[in-house]
Amino acid sequence: MARGISVYHNTHKEVTQPRIYKDECSVQQVMDIISNSVNPYKSSDTLSSLMSGVVAKRDTDTDLLMAKDKGEEQFQKFGKERLIHQSTDFYASLPFTNEVKHIGH
Repeated sequence: MARGISVYHNTHKEVTQPRIYKDECSVQQVMDIISNSVNPYKSSDTLSSLMSGVVAKRDTDTDLLMAKDKGEEQFQKFGKERLIHQSTDFYASLPFTNEVKHIGH
């Protein structure tokens, strides 16, 4: 070593063994989650949660398939009652409908 010159050997923390090990474990965890998830591109006749794989009840499937039609019906009813016939105040609260179900319920 020359006088006045010091050799400072510093490695970046991403290339140290503990960090490499930690990163490899993180990658493995992500791979495990993905491999245990439901494949969203696989054709299936049932509706299921992508993460848990819980299969929805048949009536939930039907409700979701009918959601657009039910929404259209509610929209038409709203228009008739509040705009055309004015039998209900326009600003009155919307009635609660129990027609929407959730997977697992």
